[in-house]
Amino acid sequence: MVGAYAGAGELDVAREMFDRMPAIGRNVVTWNSMVTGFAKHGLLPLARKMFDEMPFRNLVSWNAMIRGYVVNGEMDGARELFDAMPEKDVVSWTCMISRYAQAGRYAETLESYSGRCRAGAVPDLMR
Repeated sequence: MVGAYAGAGELDVAREMFDRMPAIGRNVVTWNSMVTGFAKHGLLPLARKMFDEMPFRNLVSWNAMIRGYVVNGEMDGARELFDAMPEKDVVSWTCMISRYAQAGRYAETLESYSGRCRAGAVPDLMR
């Protein structure tokens, strides 16, 4: 339910439900739902606060926060988080590369693509 309300933009309701959950009932899915909901609706400081408070983060958590930054045009924040990621996947790399290209930041686009290749994260079409 938290995810449905957060995704629909009912962030006050989602947050109230989240806050009423016992701590043991909060898992990475509910945390990710809140991060994604805040980020999707342009509330990056709240998304980042939730992300920073997460007791456990998985790859989806990192990608959700990075995507939040990039769709809101905050490439420097996205890059900082991307560089801090303990593990990156094709989604992580594609998110950064595509947004750099869309923003006309071609040097960073090429550098990110080269980094992706060096890291062994080969694009899906090349497998």
